Amino acid sequence: MATARTALATGSWPTTNTFSHSHPDYPMYQQYPLYDLLLYGTWSVAGFEGLSLLHCLVWLATLVLWIRWAGSWRWACLLALPWGIALLGLQRRMIVSADMLTMPMMVSLFLLIDRYRSGARWPCIALVAMQWVMANTHQLFPLGLAIQLTFLIHLLIARAAKGRLGLATDDVHLPVWPLVVTLVASAAVCLLTPLGTDVLDVPSHTAASVAHHVDHTAELTRVTASPYAMALLIAAGLFGLYGFWRGRKNWMPYEIGIWVIALVLPILAIRGLAYFSALSIALFARNSLRVQQGDPWRVVRLGSAALALLIAFGLVKAFWIAPMPALFGAEAGLGKKLGSWPDEATAFLRENPPRGKMLNLGWYAGNALIWGLYPEKKVFVDPRFESYPVSFMVGSIKAIEDDALLARLLREHQINWIVAEVMLDGARQRVANLLSSGRWALVYADTIFLVLVRRVRGNAAYLTAHVLAPEQIAPTDWLTGQPALLGLQQARMINLFHDLGLSNRTEEMIARNLPLARRYAQVGRELVRFYLRRSRERLARRDYAGAMADCDALLSLDTLNAGAYYNRGHAHYQLEQLDGALADFDRAIRLDPDNASCHYNRALVRLKQGARGGAIVSFSEAIRLNPKHAEAYDERGAARDAEGDLAGAVADYQRASRLAPDRWGTWVRLAQALARSGDRRGALKALDKALPIAPPLERLRIRKWIKKMGG
Repeated sequence: MATARTALATGSWPTTNTFSHSHPDYPMYQQYPLYDLLLYGTWSVAGFEGLSLLHCLVWLATLVLWIRWAGSWRWACLLALPWGIALLGLQRRMIVSADMLTMPMMVSLFLLIDRYRSGARWPCIALVAMQWVMANTHQLFPLGLAIQLTFLIHLLIARAAKGRLGLATDDVHLPVWPLVVTLVASAAVCLLTPLGTDVLDVPSHTAASVAHHVDHTAELTRVTASPYAMALLIAAGLFGLYGFWRGRKNWMPYEIGIWVIALVLPILAIRGLAYFSALSIALFARNSLRVQQGDPWRVVRLGSAALALLIAFGLVKAFWIAPMPALFGAEAGLGKKLGSWPDEATAFLRENPPRGKMLNLGWYAGNALIWGLYPEKKVFVDPRFESYPVSFMVGSIKAIEDDALLARLLREHQINWIVAEVMLDGARQRVANLLSSGRWALVYADTIFLVLVRRVRGNAAYLTAHVLAPEQIAPTDWLTGQPALLGLQQARMINLFHDLGLSNRTEEMIARNLPLARRYAQVGRELVRFYLRRSRERLARRDYAGAMADCDALLSLDTLNAGAYYNRGHAHYQLEQLDGALADFDRAIRLDPDNASCHYNRALVRLKQGARGGAIVSFSEAIRLNPKHAEAYDERGAARDAEGDLAGAVADYQRASRLAPDRWGTWVRLAQALARSGDRRGALKALDKALPIAPPLERLRIRKWIKKMGG
């Protein structure tokens, strides 16, 4: 919307990244002119509530268009279950994004092609117009050209086959030349965008985003990362394939072509699931209707309808009756998402703008900062991945987890102030490190943003007026009327206070959060996540009593948390409380039987208890689950050695040394075992491997041993 606002204010559409001070001259390949104008116009008239209504109406219209292309309302009612699956797929992208226009335009292309197949020729003009709209709405506009090309190829195949191999003959007599002209014209109108000929580079930049940012944003992750998404993909795909099988005696290459294209999208990025699921179900319905005009699946019709109603009720319950509280994501109702818009922070920055350039630590923060502060202040980076060089974008994201990389960016871009997202673990930790350096000062904090200003002479007056000691943080954006969301905000602040080293504030906030954590599952999960994280940190600092206390508190909220039992078992082990350690590792294994680390640590306990046989069994299970577990091979070798299984010990040491050749102790144990087995040459070779990587004192012992063996 800020792009449309800027275009209307300046009288021209921006073609470079004017919102950013880091790359203001970089072409803005991620352009949605018509979509931006629609959103900004709606907001200007009806505010954010109007945007919510627009969102609902467009997605409802999209579903109606898919059903219309697939057949009829009566036919859709008879196929209630498949359409329920399609709706679940569409729901994955039912957000205010450019997809909300791309999706109805895609199905509109199919409807126009059907009109051409029925004998009309005006759809050729409409297809060109639709392609122009797509090119000015979303960077996925090449899909429109791909659909047209697929239909053109279909006509050529149908003409050549003339009904052979079961191909449908409906389109044999359709003229080809109008489609050729339409395709050429559609490709030409793609140049009629603010980018001009630079629009030709958009597909490559989009592909680069998919390739490089798969781990940085949820919509670009692989569909295999989500079991739920994979289940939807498989279900919709099977329906589509079954439809093709039913229509195998009258099949259309065009439909198979668009199905394959649609399948590629979710394989590349999970966001493509919405399009694939709707298309696959629609093709199933079309093929079923083509071969059977009556009532499909007479026997299971009622069951199908019942399951579809169950899905519909589940969606209503999940989003309206008992929605899962979240500070980031979809929310029932109209208007702004509660807890996501940093209105207080942007108001503070408008009233008290720091001088110089800003770095936003968290690319997503760029959205709200552009909307709230531009043109007075420009962002460092924002979610429009294709509006920045790939290397810069990747580096900016990695800087959230890397102090050295962040320092380089601050220095190279002469940054004077920072806006960090509280929700990001890495951003909080970078802020804590910057504050502890003494070169930066906190000037604002709430549950969404932290604002830091550099401690330099030019900022002295600003810091005198606004500096905020971390102990004085008192957010003003608490959602006191929304207890579940308030609990999630408190969970954020627990993590913030902890990262800033404010133990008293952390415990105070935990005490306030506990009642809400026990009442709301999502709040409880966030507190569990914190306890698990802090227990690991305390284990690393050898604060075993503190780690056990955290695990006990965690288990009072979640008695089935394997991680808590594992961490507490580790603390028991370090404190020589072997019975407690064994009991906790046993519980962790029952809850998470495929965790190799649990079996490995259980084996260590059994070793200390003197039960070498049981330890060997647990080491073997750890190795079965993780065949590259070098420590498990090493320790099992030692246990086998102690049990008199010298050959087994040698085999384990050899495997461990291949997996972790930098473990000098493994080479020494291998040398000892080989020496006892009579393999003097092998023992000397093992000692030669250990010598350069062993500590200085051990090197003296190894040299004496080598000399003693005549090496």
